Amino acid sequence: MHALTSVDRGGDAVLTASRLLVAAGMVDRRQNPATRREVVLGLTAAGHEVVRGATERRRSEIAEIVARMPQSTRHGLVEALLAFTEAGDEPSAGAVPGDVGWF
Repeated sequence: MHALTSVDRGGDAVLTASRLLVAAGMVDRRQNPATRREVVLGLTAAGHEVVRGATERRRSEIAEIVARMPQSTRHGLVEALLAFTEAGDEPSAGAVPGDVGWF
């Protein structure tokens, strides 16, 4: 997990967004036990469900578009998308909520 300070990533906008997400029950916040100067945000079960649903919808929409492509061009696109998701540390399609490394 990456620790972000409000100065590093947008100041008041990050603080406001984090407060709204906490109030909505999507994330929890706690003091970083290692430094005690930073706040660590983590997804709650509800937050994981929102991310899972959004990821599932996005993958479904992409699959529909790919299915409409000529088969001769699909292979290259699929390889490029797999490389893209790997480079972005995207969890695999079968990842289990809570086991997602980037949350």
